[in-house]
Amino acid sequence: MRMRLAVCFFAVALFVSISAASASRLSGWSGGRSPIKTGIVYQRSSIDAGSYRSPGRLHKAVVSSDDSDTLARAVASGAVEIADYGSFKLLAMNESALHSAEEPASRVVQVSSVPAGRVGDEVSGGLNVRDDFNVLLLRSGAIDTTDGNTTGDFVGMGRAAGFFGLQSRASQVLAGPPAAEGTQLRLVQFVGPVKRAWLEQLEASGFETIAYIPNNGYLVRGDSSARARFMGLNQIAQARGEGFVQWEGPFLEEHKIHPALLDAMAAGSGSLSGERTVAVQLALGHGEHNARDNADVKQARRFASQVLVDTYGVLGFTNLRLKIETSRIASLAALPSVVNIEPWSPPQLLDERSAQIVAGQLADDSKSPVGPGYAAWLAAHGFSSTFNFAIDVSDSGLDRGAITPDKLHPD
Repeated sequence: MRMRLAVCFFAVALFVSISAASASRLSGWSGGRSPIKTGIVYQRSSIDAGSYRSPGRLHKAVVSSDDSDTLARAVASGAVEIADYGSFKLLAMNESALHSAEEPASRVVQVSSVPAGRVGDEVSGGLNVRDDFNVLLLRSGAIDTTDGNTTGDFVGMGRAAGFFGLQSRASQVLAGPPAAEGTQLRLVQFVGPVKRAWLEQLEASGFETIAYIPNNGYLVRGDSSARARFMGLNQIAQARGEGFVQWEGPFLEEHKIHPALLDAMAAGSGSLSGERTVAVQLALGHGEHNARDNADVKQARRFASQVLVDTYGVLGFTNLRLKIETSRIASLAALPSVVNIEPWSPPQLLDERSAQIVAGQLADDSKSPVGPGYAAWLAAHGFSSTFNFAIDVSDSGLDRGAITPDKLHPD
């Protein structure tokens, strides 16, 4: 059971763990496609909900549904309601409206980073600016979808982009020919914390959901017909002022690659180039039942100089560990089913660290062990012989700092 939990945790961490890449990381991209266009957010590894502001003209704010004064002031300043979540309302406003609605300054609430699903618990009054809702945190960097320089299409916020004086290519999806044949991986960002009804619209359109992408986004797979149906449903909702799609765009090869590997690719024949050990994750789709015979999996093996761990599945993803030349990582990323490539190194046993922590052998900051020396600590307490037994403390609840029965694990 413990092993299964560890494997599941590894799969989730492998895909969801996100770090930002700067523009310099992308300047040397040689994958044969346009690099991600950069904005001010790309150099950040995380977004603080209270201080982050989008570079574009549009901003978002959350107001408690009970705070009628702030709501009235915001609407009078030009704010538009995007979505109603019961306990709070999500608003869109331009720079001028934001400044007007923030007065008096004593009413403005600055919040710390809060999971989108729990935002309602944090709204106690005043105007809570939440431009972090505009940010998609990808493997290769952070994208603010209101920034006109991003690769993708800003669709709108409740209402169509044109309502806010912005251009959108969303109508071309409905009227024009498809941009590409077959299914593709795409990114979709909703206007706010995702509602069940919006996700049902996404799936009813024919898209296959692959994974959640913070903030308020999904990695999906579908063809041009699914995309057109989805945009059509959103357009109908926009006519009521209830549009739920903010942005959508292709999931590019650059999005799949860990920043450390992008550095190595940009180095060319420099010191960072050469053979790399990587973990590769693929989303083969619900209809794929034999991962080893999948065309993308076979091609990934051919790109590798050595297959360390062959295909194994966790939580709908197919995983491999490979040794591969840096020059071939771009080709690996170009495989349609690949969703993540990152450096991998064998796990190391660090049992003495945990033993030192349990023994209370901590540094001055009480946050880390002092270093090696657990055997000496045991000897100092009279345990100097070799034992013929072992004691394992696990799943006990002792890690919470309590020994009362109601706090301990029932086993």
